[in-house]
Amino acid sequence: MVRAVEFATTSKALLDRDRFRLLLSLEKAARRFADLPDGRPSDVGSAGVVVAYLVELGIGVRRCPPDELEWHFEPLTRLAVLHRDFNKEQMDEVLVIGTAAGVLKVAEAITAARSREQISRLYCPNQPLQDRIRHDAVVRTVNDLRNVEELRAPNENKTFTLFDPSDGAPVRGQESTDLALKVAESLFLEPREQSVIHPTDKELLKELHTKLLCTSEIPQDQQKQESPA
Repeated sequence: MVRAVEFATTSKALLDRDRFRLLLSLEKAARRFADLPDGRPSDVGSAGVVVAYLVELGIGVRRCPPDELEWHFEPLTRLAVLHRDFNKEQMDEVLVIGTAAGVLKVAEAITAARSREQISRLYCPNQPLQDRIRHDAVVRTVNDLRNVEELRAPNENKTFTLFDPSDGAPVRGQESTDLALKVAESLFLEPREQSVIHPTDKELLKELHTKLLCTSEIPQDQQKQESPA
């Protein structure tokens, strides 16, 4: 299924609707392994493998041309939905931390790719300007994720947050949030058979980690001011 999605993306031989169905099938597989019926224990290992496949699809943004960059936001959205739904009292914490790390890993890859594309297009040798572009790219990625309708609470103005303790979810300690960041920084979620052409930018990752843990939504007027041109 992962290779089918990759083929659909690179060859443009599959409709976006069908490509989305493949991603949704991966999400459903992770849910099924994580919450087996008939009282059977969760298959955390298999669910984790599916999560890693979604991460692999998302960080494919490192290798794609600029016109295919935005599609990789779809695997990021599926990971964010899984994290939100796995963040329950009865769910194994490995999956909660793993999906949080996956969100951070893919969000960093998308943010870094957006930064590289804009810096290359504008030809910005000036380091302060490059830093500004990178910061704006972080804000854009966070805003894009928070504006996904599927991730908004019904009848509320609440947006997506990592380890959100609302709706009866347990309050995760600093140890859990730090561990998610460490996993995202490491090579643990990197595909073993592929060379790393753009290593994870730890500074971008830390900034994303800080902003995605914040529960307050960035106002729309601030989004317009901070979004890159």
